[in-house]
Amino acid sequence: MSKLIPYPRILPAVAMALTTDLTHADISPVIQIFTGGLDGQGELTTSLHVNATPQGITRGSYVGEIMNGGGVRITPELSYGLLESLEGSLYLPVVTDEHGQWNVAGGIGRLTWVPIEAPDEGGWFLGTTWAFSDYNWKYSQATLNLNGGFTAGYDDDDWLFAINAFFNWGLNDRYQSSDAPGLEPAFAAKHYFGENLTLGLEYYGAIGPITHPEPIHLQSHTIFATVDWDEEDWSINFGIGRGMTSETDDWTIKTILFVPIGNY
Repeated sequence: MSKLIPYPRILPAVAMALTTDLTHADISPVIQIFTGGLDGQGELTTSLHVNATPQGITRGSYVGEIMNGGGVRITPELSYGLLESLEGSLYLPVVTDEHGQWNVAGGIGRLTWVPIEAPDEGGWFLGTTWAFSDYNWKYSQATLNLNGGFTAGYDDDDWLFAINAFFNWGLNDRYQSSDAPGLEPAFAAKHYFGENLTLGLEYYGAIGPITHPEPIHLQSHTIFATVDWDEEDWSINFGIGRGMTSETDDWTIKTILFVPIGNY
């Protein structure tokens, strides 16, 4: 099993806000699969999420919207183990657009509860994670968003499989066409090579409101090839993603650096 401090999702997921008409993401400051691992009680960890879109969507769905295409997102995260099975996190997304202008996009708070953790010898895990985000209107059709759902999977010495099923509610969406939440599935399949190296695939989707999903060509689907490197006191995740539909950014590059700070 990996020593990696495991991840919450997002291209769309924990920190994402999705439209309810078009399913492309308004902003993607964090691109992760949540795999059931938590900080221990009293443990403080800092993470740095960086992702860039060298080729992607630049045309907004409303006047003044700033899209991912040509931009870079840098998001520091601070997480703390509140209990053995409960973790809280804060995120501060900083965004540059295709013209090189930098802005703080908003803030995100997250709570994760994992009542069933994979044992050291390998096994199943199950948990739930919920996030509340407050975004600048230039980056999200709804400035206030609630995102949450469940994560489940299997983790042993050779393989990691994880599935995330999240729902996103735009709490003050000016253009909302449906009160139903958007469905945002994600999946990871990874193979461990020794103590440090992990190779795998990550998938992220957004299909629109659960009551009437968008046609497939208007949905968002991205597949990442990923590399994870795990050391005793730090770990890193790197991935290159390819969008599969016209409502998905063509290419996305992401990296996440995890550094435990200590126990408090």
